[in-house]
Amino acid sequence: MSKFKEIGFYLLGTILIAFGVVLVIKSRIGTGPWDTLFIVLARRIGPLTIGVSAIIVTGLLTVLTASLRKKPSLVLMMVPIFIVGTLIDLFDLVILRDFAPTGLFSFSVYLFGLVIVPLGGTMLVITRYPAGVFEEATLLIRDLLKIKNIFPARMLLEIFPVIISLSLSFIWFNDNGAVSFGTLGFILLTGPFFQFYMKRLTPRIHF
Repeated sequence: MSKFKEIGFYLLGTILIAFGVVLVIKSRIGTGPWDTLFIVLARRIGPLTIGVSAIIVTGLLTVLTASLRKKPSLVLMMVPIFIVGTLIDLFDLVILRDFAPTGLFSFSVYLFGLVIVPLGGTMLVITRYPAGVFEEATLLIRDLLKIKNIFPARMLLEIFPVIISLSLSFIWFNDNGAVSFGTLGFILLTGPFFQFYMKRLTPRIHF
């Protein structure tokens, strides 16, 4: 595949991640685990948008991941972080600003978002460009704990922000914030989807 197509494939991955994240948020069924943390911080700190909050939090996770792997070059993962964070605000505050699904349609929106977020992450991972930090962190946990499958490593990565966001939501707002049953579905299904996409796309994509 040409470099032009490879870059297009990479950018499409960032778009799918941002679009999927916003769809899940708009469904109001329960956001992804890391999104719950982005949202509670944006609620508490007025000037912060969800996208900017995502850039800050995932930026810190990137520094931690790069440090644990002892590979400073991994800070290049900040590139997709800035792109995805910016696109999240674009979809949330501009393109889908008035989008408010209800009933069964809301559930369909949630499922579609849930399916395309790990697809976008996989598209980043299998290119030669900096991958999404969550995917890299998942692979790091898998390697550190010597886990054969990605699923349990992804679950460990996603339980942590839920605990933090729940704690902050109760302390600051006396509620559960964006955490709901949909968050549990995200935790349980993102790993298997990511693993499925990795197996299906990797042998078929030749850059």
